[in-house]
Amino acid sequence: MSARILIVSDDASLQRLLGDTLRRDGHEVIGSPNGHDGLTRWAADRPHLVIVDAVLPGVDGFGVVERIRASEGPAAHVPVVMLGSGANAAAKIRGLRVGADDFLTKP
Repeated sequence: MSARILIVSDDASLQRLLGDTLRRDGHEVIGSPNGHDGLTRWAADRPHLVIVDAVLPGVDGFGVVERIRASEGPAAHVPVVMLGSGANAAAKIRGLRVGADDFLTKP
């Protein structure tokens, strides 16, 4: 089954790596360079999965997840995976507390 996946990251190489891999597996990938644009794309495109970088310009990844979870309707329940650098336990806990389904260390 093909899924529509939104990747919100200001890291172009990370977007390219993840996007190429997901496209090869048959998924539609939507890229977004920052939190504000990511929220706009999420509302317009209704992805099946959101992958969001914790550190973003403007609205950070934690804010993106909070706003998604605070929205109304089924779109609020989209699975969200947060990405972060290093082994910062506090960031992982914060990400899960704001509503991310998982928090992974960036490749």
